[in-house]
Amino acid sequence: MNKLTSISVAALSAAVLTSCGSTPDVPYFDYRGTVYLDGGMGCSVEYAAGNASGMPYDLIDFPGNQNFANHFETMFLSMAILFGLEDGNIPDLSFYDDWNGPNAIAMNRTLNGSYQRGTVLFGGNMLWREARYINDRDLNTVRIATILAHEFAHIAQYERNFYREVPTQELMADIMAGWAIGIYYDVGQDDRALRRRYSDAAQAMFDVGDYAFNSPNHHGTPRQRQAAFELGLSMYSDANLGSVDDVFSLARLAAPDIRSGSLNRDIWDYL
Repeated sequence: MNKLTSISVAALSAAVLTSCGSTPDVPYFDYRGTVYLDGGMGCSVEYAAGNASGMPYDLIDFPGNQNFANHFETMFLSMAILFGLEDGNIPDLSFYDDWNGPNAIAMNRTLNGSYQRGTVLFGGNMLWREARYINDRDLNTVRIATILAHEFAHIAQYERNFYREVPTQELMADIMAGWAIGIYYDVGQDDRALRRRYSDAAQAMFDVGDYAFNSPNHHGTPRQRQAAFELGLSMYSDANLGSVDDVFSLARLAAPDIRSGSLNRDIWDYL
């Protein structure tokens, strides 16, 4: 993470993990710590959330031990820095029981009055589906970081009042996620093995892409999502872009092209 700004991640850590027991009485929550999702509330990493309209989901505490919680918090706060939200305006973060399919969701509404940039809801089943054991004590969390980057890209869209058809919005988020992962793991132009590693990890996750072309919740095919991620990765590894505003502008141009079938575009096509 040596390419992050000098702002300390630890300085951002106070109260970022919102416990289900401390959730305030705000819109979209009831007194039992339950969130109701409707179709217009947010963008998910997977297509399944498109079928979640009006369903209740229980908020839960972080479904792992303290070491894992600390690691997740570090990833979350690092993404906040990358996406320019380090000035005390980081999104709410809560975990929920994604009982109808592993997922994570970015919402354009806050759950805690002290925050101004929406909410990231991370499903407990999604968390453990994407965590990969290295040994008895350690986890490979590349896919989890990719999901967080994708959701932060949606927060960036909300912040800029950018709303398009779901496939375009989602592919744009995949592009920005690739860029964020490039910076987070410092994937350089000559690091071919490292670049392949993160691209393969994203490919495994994006295999959940859908082919429901006629659905308003269509997220893009696996090939489209992988092409979007790799284009974003090259925005850092090849072009060394460090500004989220620059990446947002390029992703906005590239996402419709990928959606239309141009899967081999190069970063230099947009610079």
